[in-house]
Amino acid sequence: MSHYYTHYWNNETCNYQEGAPGKTLEHTAGNMFRSHGVVAGDTVYVVTVRQGILFLIGKMQVAKICNQDEADKLLGTGLWEAEEHVIAVSGTGSLENLYRRVSGDVTKALRFYSSTTGSPTPLKYAKNNEKLLDQQTLRGIRRLTPSSAMALAKILAEEVAATKG
Repeated sequence: MSHYYTHYWNNETCNYQEGAPGKTLEHTAGNMFRSHGVVAGDTVYVVTVRQGILFLIGKMQVAKICNQDEADKLLGTGLWEAEEHVIAVSGTGSLENLYRRVSGDVTKALRFYSSTTGSPTPLKYAKNNEKLLDQQTLRGIRRLTPSSAMALAKILAEEVAATKG
C-alpha cells in the first residue's frame, strides 16, 4: 500500500526554482526520506509556507530514492547537496506555479500521522494568530492521511481542469 507525504521547500528553494518555465516537478532532495518510510510508489506533495499561509508546489510519485552521485548522473550536476534524492515517476504541474494557495478550510482539515502516537493530528498554528501556520509545522517530511492527500490532489486537478476549460 502506498503512502502520502509532504516535503517542505524553504523560501530560498522556491526562489531558486522561480523562472523555470515549463519545468516539471521531477525531483526533490533531503536527508530523511527513508527514515520516514518513503519508498517507491509513494506520493510526495511539495509544499511551502509563506507568511503563515500554506502553498502547494506540486506532487510526484516516487520512482526511486538515490544518493547524490546517482542523482547527478540521472539529472545532471548542480543539484542541491543531500544524502537522499527522490526521483519521480511523473510530476504534476509545472514549476511555473510555485504558489498555489491552499485555502484556510483545507489547511485546517489536513491531518498528518503523529510520529510518536501514529494518530492523525492537525497542523500547528502561530500562538498569537490561529489563522497563520507555525513556520515549523511542515518542516521536514510529514505523512498525510489518505483523505488529506486527496484534498491536495483535488487542488492540482482543479487547476488542470481550469487550464483546459
